[in-house]
Amino acid sequence: MWGEDPIAQMHVWTESSCMRDHAQAVLIVDDSVTVRSAIRTFLEVTMQMKVCGEAADGLEAIQMASEHKPTLILMDLSMPSMNGVEAASVIKKQAPESRIVVFTLYTDAIGRAMAKAAGVDVVVSKSEGATGLMRALLPLLNEDSLLS
Repeated sequence: MWGEDPIAQMHVWTESSCMRDHAQAVLIVDDSVTVRSAIRTFLEVTMQMKVCGEAADGLEAIQMASEHKPTLILMDLSMPSMNGVEAASVIKKQAPESRIVVFTLYTDAIGRAMAKAAGVDVVVSKSEGATGLMRALLPLLNEDSLLS
């Protein structure tokens, strides 16, 4: 999978049963409006996913995750009020079936370990851009738990 072209994999994914009437519900959590907007465009246009909401910090993410029940939460680690690790821990306790992908600038070993301990499924560096994000999302989107 990792050696394959992510754009070709995207094509396979869009042709699969993933694209039934029930689009993937995604919550985007980042304190930057610009980053949230870029991620929304990428997910909706390129990945053909449904964004169910946006949050600017961990507290807002917990509230929105409870309201919208997203199948996927794309979250930054460094945010005001409550960081992504703390928010992920609370969300995973409330909705263990939600997949959490951290998309952050801070991907050192300690940050990754803390995120994993909080229940984060995947950590992706923002320096990897859209290609890295797509490579991280595709395996999650192809799991049966996200197809229903």
